[in-house]
Amino acid sequence: MAGLEQALAGDLDGLDVHYMPTIDIASRKCSGFEALVRFTHPQLGPISPAVFVPIAEERGLACILGDFVRGRVVDDVEGGLLANGRVAVNVSALELADPQFADRFLDLLEQARLPGSRIGVEVTETAVAAHFAEAVEALRRLRAAGVSVALDDFGTGHASLDYLARLPCDTIKIDQSFVAGLCVDDGCAAIVAGVIEMAHATGHQVIAEGVETDAQFNALAALGCDEAQGYLFGQPARPGLIQGVCSPSSSQQMAAPPRLVSEPKISRQALPAQILVDLARDVGDAQNIATAFAIVITALRPLVDFTGGSVQVLGTDGIRLAAAHPPATEEALAARIPAGQGVAGSVIASGQLRYLPDITVPAAAVSADRRTRSTTRHTRSYLAVPIFVGTHCVGLVQLDSVEAEAFGPDIQMLLAGCAIPLGQVLARHAEVAGDVMS
Repeated sequence: MAGLEQALAGDLDGLDVHYMPTIDIASRKCSGFEALVRFTHPQLGPISPAVFVPIAEERGLACILGDFVRGRVVDDVEGGLLANGRVAVNVSALELADPQFADRFLDLLEQARLPGSRIGVEVTETAVAAHFAEAVEALRRLRAAGVSVALDDFGTGHASLDYLARLPCDTIKIDQSFVAGLCVDDGCAAIVAGVIEMAHATGHQVIAEGVETDAQFNALAALGCDEAQGYLFGQPARPGLIQGVCSPSSSQQMAAPPRLVSEPKISRQALPAQILVDLARDVGDAQNIATAFAIVITALRPLVDFTGGSVQVLGTDGIRLAAAHPPATEEALAARIPAGQGVAGSVIASGQLRYLPDITVPAAAVSADRRTRSTTRHTRSYLAVPIFVGTHCVGLVQLDSVEAEAFGPDIQMLLAGCAIPLGQVLARHAEVAGDVMS
């Protein structure tokens, strides 16, 4: 994405840092913030971090992006724009692998005369696993200077318990996927309760991510969770514009968790044709199918309400998952659908778009087992568009929604347009088995 590279290489135009409040559950006071980088493309407008952060990492710009975020956070703290409390910044795998990372971080704090307790870091299990020894050394040095360390997305990896025992870590962040099911799924509720109990037994604090309802907040309070983040407390924003949190000059006391104020969807008719052309170009320029699909998802998000989606491709051992949103589990990535079977098989075999406006009705011919095992629970609408490489249908791109009749003709046409550059990415990066391409 040219705009991002220009921003990181030059005047940082289009980059900004917004803040998501962290709430102390017991007192209902704001206890701190998480810094979230944002990028606005000069033509496409706001681009999701799920799109531009992987691009920055692929093109060796992750450390520059991280330095920008930390510099902006320090400026905001120094300028009195953020209330007392820690501000957490996310650290990528490439930064943890950099031997100079801890030195740059601590030098920045020293120059600003800020105590380490004002700034924390958040790392994911995936980032740590990529360079474990280097990551442990860097995090130990930061903790020795008073910088707190949080293990993000806890529970989604295979080795979370192992890393919890071996990492210098103060806080566990429960992944939002478990919080989303807290009040509707006994399994999720048991996992959340178990993580909180285990964390407290090992001397760790617990932050729950993705809190969106009063019921979730009250359930977490009953389980003894320490802190919470989520849209229930406001959208990420610049200081002074953070919803639901008192300004730094006030007492910071919250009378009750405020509700999310929804942003209006962009009018489909107002979308300039040039943006669609630029979208096809950006998708086609992506370095792999996961990045390309993330670009598609970000472009569609303002236009239509959907729950998730994926790209599935045909290989020698059947139809496999190539990219997914939300990110797929290891089990889903390892699964295979026999060629010709299921809805995906019928789309690839026929090479025709398939739209199921309501899969709960008998006419949809979707098995009860398929609905039970759906990666996005309670799916109602399903839209799948075939992906071609040359004259061969090699896969599909699909969206699903919890709403019936979610995808009109305009969205079907837009997704079909995205399928063309997705096929180009698959062909260029050899992500389709050779026998399908022949």
